[in-house]
Amino acid sequence: MAGSDMHPLLMWWEEERRKVENKALERIDAQMTGLESPQRKRFLRAEAEEETQAKAG
Repeated sequence: MAGSDMHPLLMWWEEERRKVENKALERIDAQMTGLESPQRKRFLRAEAEEETQAKAG
């Protein structure tokens, strides 16, 4: 979505939402050592997704 057609308050909200998502993804990367099973990776991604939805919503 182009930033020029968004209301300024919505632009702020979108920026904050992206920050929350990026932090969650960085945390997952820090937890992973590269030796995790695919099941463990799915679990960590699901946890991060739930966290981003809880913080954003």
